[in-house]
Amino acid sequence: FVMQRATAVVTHCQYGRREILRLFPSNVPVYVIPHGNYSEVHPISATRQQARASLGIRAQCFVYLLLGNISPYKEVESFVQSFRECCSSHDIAIIAGRNRAPDLVQRLEALAASDSRFRLFVGFVPDDDVQYYLQASDVAVFCFREVLTSGSVILAMSYGLPVIAPARGCLPELVTAETGILYDPADSGALGDALRNIKRRYTSRMGAEAKRIADS
Repeated sequence: FVMQRATAVVTHCQYGRREILRLFPSNVPVYVIPHGNYSEVHPISATRQQARASLGIRAQCFVYLLLGNISPYKEVESFVQSFRECCSSHDIAIIAGRNRAPDLVQRLEALAASDSRFRLFVGFVPDDDVQYYLQASDVAVFCFREVLTSGSVILAMSYGLPVIAPARGCLPELVTAETGILYDPADSGALGDALRNIKRRYTSRMGAEAKRIADS
């Protein structure tokens, strides 16, 4: 009914366009307009060294970032399990964002208290503070159960962070082998493999390419 009343429909990727036409067949034109980037939305004044110092992270650590709402659909606990199984004592996991699941946050707080590799920052992140998490990190991780499009993936890429994300929805049209790793969320070991492999493949060029794609 809504499709029939629409003059046009906009989606962020070709996959989205195909799904709309499959689920809601109509003669309404469906246009693809990519998700906009976040370049220069959040100020960057802190250096990597300053950002890490502010969060108590040593220079030699490899840092994974989960930034955004702390919610079950983000599969935070899947990341936690994979990180604990696959990452080393010199790796750090930053989890920062609003509390959308108090029981989950309580479990994460207990984990962070017992494992110093986890740095938990619960609460709304002001625009001026986003830079500290972005600048301190080496890669952004996304573990969505299901996803179509993601502003948080675009945000990370806009500021030059390689990404690890599920091969779902629009993300395969955005994340390339030069900008990160896509994994199959149906494979129980795939996220852990991605966490390991990104360290072997990581170069500054990955971040530069991620920013180039976001800027485009």
